[in-house]
Amino acid sequence: MELRDASPQIQRDGARIVAVSTDPLALSRSLAQMLDLSFPILWDQNGRLGRAFGIYDLPEMSMGPVDRHAIFIISATGRVLWKRVSLRRMYVPMAAVLAAVKEPH
Repeated sequence: MELRDASPQIQRDGARIVAVSTDPLALSRSLAQMLDLSFPILWDQNGRLGRAFGIYDLPEMSMGPVDRHAIFIISATGRVLWKRVSLRRMYVPMAAVLAAVKEPH
């Protein structure tokens, strides 16, 4: 099960999926359309959000000012309930994501 496919279940559990990208808006929109994503992709133009979560412009990336691939489950109060950060392709363990969303906040 992919994150996109789990979106309805995640919303039923009271959470929302929001993607954040430093890519230009046109590229993000094109990707969202190609992947048939039902959740918004926000533009982190200056990497401010990526810096706040410690995933932006990291030395081990050696690619310049870009974000790592990352997923965070954040409570309504702003507490990070679960996260996964990867230098390469992102694997999303849906069982862990769904369990984190269901936990009391």
